Amino acid sequence: MRHTAVILILAASVFSAGVSARQNQPAQTAPAPTAAVKTPPASPAPTETVLFSPRDKVTDAIIARINAAQTTVRVLAYSFTSERIANALLAAHKRGVDVQVIVDKSQRRAVGSRAYALASGGMPVFVDSKHAIQHNKIIVLDSKTVLTGSFNFTKAAEEKNAENMVIIEDASLAEKYTAEWQIHRDHSDPLDAVKKSDKKQTVVKPEESAP
Repeated sequence: MRHTAVILILAASVFSAGVSARQNQPAQTAPAPTAAVKTPPASPAPTETVLFSPRDKVTDAIIARINAAQTTVRVLAYSFTSERIANALLAAHKRGVDVQVIVDKSQRRAVGSRAYALASGGMPVFVDSKHAIQHNKIIVLDSKTVLTGSFNFTKAAEEKNAENMVIIEDASLAEKYTAEWQIHRDHSDPLDAVKKSDKKQTVVKPEESAP
């Protein structure tokens, strides 16, 4: 009996020590949940649309893009006599889009030039006189869409000439074209908002200046 009692006493001591040890151990906390890593959405793949005049209604495509612009339009033009494109730019300006235009120096006096109509409508218009000819034809819309090619913004380019226009949806490319536009803006002069009839007009080139 004494032997059994000793065993029971020892077992009770071991059990008590184990309970005490477990009670003295610091409480274990559950690991903090790992924050989910969000993968940024991939940029849309660039897309291109190629148009040829006179068969592809390039002016309609240009106007549709201008009408869809929401924030900015930057234009770099050589010959600009298209009343329809000018009206689309004026409408964009009136609805709050930041529209700015640079034209070649020939547009100060070219027959049919829309430069003064644009300036009179309140938008900034600049004249690039640094080069023999400012021959770029570029429109950048909303910092993501580029329109460029041989197509001048004229009725002749739409109806008579063989021209091309490429429409590219690519923000990185639009950034480069916008930077080039800014280079020309930095050395261009503002066009005074005066009536076109107040300026002596001269014919630059019949094929380029047709309204």
